[in-house]
Amino acid sequence: MYFNHATWLKIDNPSPVRIATGDLDGNGVDEVIIDRGATGIFARYNNAAPFVLLNATPSQDLATGDLDDDGKEDLLVDFGSSGFWVRYNNTTWTKRNNTSPTNIISADLDSSERADAILDFGSAGLWAFFNNTNWVKLNVTPTQDLAAGRLD
Repeated sequence: MYFNHATWLKIDNPSPVRIATGDLDGNGVDEVIIDRGATGIFARYNNAAPFVLLNATPSQDLATGDLDDDGKEDLLVDFGSSGFWVRYNNTTWTKRNNTSPTNIISADLDSSERADAILDFGSAGLWAFFNNTNWVKLNVTPTQDLAAGRLD
């Protein structure tokens, strides 16, 4: 990781399988979320040593977004055969779908000032989890990749 525009900092050992960033604790500084595969998912708060979020459960994909509008980004995780989960308020794991998505991102799709989860469920199509409550099918065709941004 390139740190403070000056030096490279090794963020984890062993090398992570997957990484994401997001302000999980709402302090205005992003944490680095590290998926170590079979040893679990960890977060580096304030550049301290990695803190375990979940032991021995590798993810298939990671993303962050403030789904519940509490000022803390939530961790969105595809746990493969265990489905799609969200870690709310930096503490509570909640299963949101039994199906494993192939891609996950978040963006404010409806200008509500709240992030929405966007998930590609392959042959089941592209879906959004709007306002932390409603599933809406966006497209019937699976995607190769997902990206979000403010386009208008």
